[in-house]
Amino acid sequence: MKITPDRWFEEAIAVLRRSSSIKEAAQFLGLKPNIISKRFIGRGLEPARYLSPDRRGRRPNIDELDLQQVKEVLGRCDSVVQAARELGASPNSVSNWFWSRDLKASDYLLRPPLPTDEPLGRLGQRLKGVSSKRGPRGEIIEEWTKTERLTSEEGEQKAEVPPNFVLKKVSVGSDGQGQTRMVWRQFSQERAHESELFWQACREHAAEYAGIVKPTKAPNLQKCRDRLFDVYPIGDLHVGMYAWAEETDQNFDLRIVGEDLMTCMVNLAERSPPSRRAMVVNVGDWYHAQDRKRETPTAGHRLDVDGRHGKVLRAGLDIRRRSIELLLERHDEVVCVDLQGNHDPDLALAVPIVLEEMFRNEPRVKILQNVNPYVYERFGTNLIGMCHGDGPKLAELPMVMAHDRRQDWGETQHHQWICGHRHKDAEEDYPSCLVTTVRTTSANDAWAHWKGYRSSRGMTCFVFDREGGEVDRVKMPLYFARILRESAQ
Repeated sequence: MKITPDRWFEEAIAVLRRSSSIKEAAQFLGLKPNIISKRFIGRGLEPARYLSPDRRGRRPNIDELDLQQVKEVLGRCDSVVQAARELGASPNSVSNWFWSRDLKASDYLLRPPLPTDEPLGRLGQRLKGVSSKRGPRGEIIEEWTKTERLTSEEGEQKAEVPPNFVLKKVSVGSDGQGQTRMVWRQFSQERAHESELFWQACREHAAEYAGIVKPTKAPNLQKCRDRLFDVYPIGDLHVGMYAWAEETDQNFDLRIVGEDLMTCMVNLAERSPPSRRAMVVNVGDWYHAQDRKRETPTAGHRLDVDGRHGKVLRAGLDIRRRSIELLLERHDEVVCVDLQGNHDPDLALAVPIVLEEMFRNEPRVKILQNVNPYVYERFGTNLIGMCHGDGPKLAELPMVMAHDRRQDWGETQHHQWICGHRHKDAEEDYPSCLVTTVRTTSANDAWAHWKGYRSSRGMTCFVFDREGGEVDRVKMPLYFARILRESAQ
């Protein structure tokens, strides 16, 4: 049966008369309260007037109460909203009632004691501020406190420095008032202790090679020239570097690096004038990678490495030993220099330690330490400086030598630097000093090939006269050394 509008309003009014609120009536009618209100207002009616006076009850009028009664109610409440509920009025009505009497309702509210700046219990908190909610006339309706953690100086114990560590950095976080809120402390292993551990590990590892090289008979000194000094620089060898011919036009791995170097050195030593003393110089970057990260230590460039790190280390030490033993067959005394490179600055420090153990029983081998990146050797009137070449510019090296060896500089006539790093033969003739760079026997890796580096590969022997300075250079290109090796087979 269809219900007409008039019939619906009759039923709705009947429900309202039995209800205490429009919401309660809406539950009986199955409609939302706002729908009922809209229908009544559409006919110019007010639904609230039909509510049952007995059931809905009448809110007490605050104007019927005296000031003392209202004050007593506010004195039991901590907010105007709470007091308004107890009085059966709206918060604005309560505020306006006090405002009409030139009073503020918030002045009569219950005020619990506020926390002080002392820590709040065991929470490690302190009072940060007091916030309040105000009415339309500025009266306080609600009020609450805000706390914050104590600063590290007030409530936290400072972190102790771990053993063998030092404080590296301190970061401080502060609030808007400039008070310290948090402190971060960063510790790092003490450099001295770290260096001590490094050297200890080097010595323990070097003990494995102690005395493996037996003494050998010196060559016929009648054929040696005492006034000559042969210097064999080994350019950046990059032991462990891997190159694929499909990508770089040349293959290179742990096997090829040793074969190419020894091929060049054998033929170079045969063609160099025999001298009583000789010096073999690793100009740096003997190893391609510093550690298992396979990255350059400074720039972090990724490196192509052939084999495991331990295998690469042993292969490099074996090649270094063979290069020294080769020169012992031709020279009475061999001086060994191993410089730090940009690829292996730390690993290069361990090489002389191992070599000392290897040649402990060979008095004809002298190992120079390389903790200082600049190594000098004086021969007669010659002062020879050696470094990798990645530090100061080449034009600055003459003054570096003059500063580091002031007395030797003044007592000698011929000054010369031998450097690597550039992978090519080059020289700059400065006043009183010649700066040279040497090529290498290693191939280009993928990065060097992409950069367009195409220098020739090979070795050079510098021949110095005791009084005349550099008197000869013997070159051995790698391609020619390979031809000689194949023809000898």
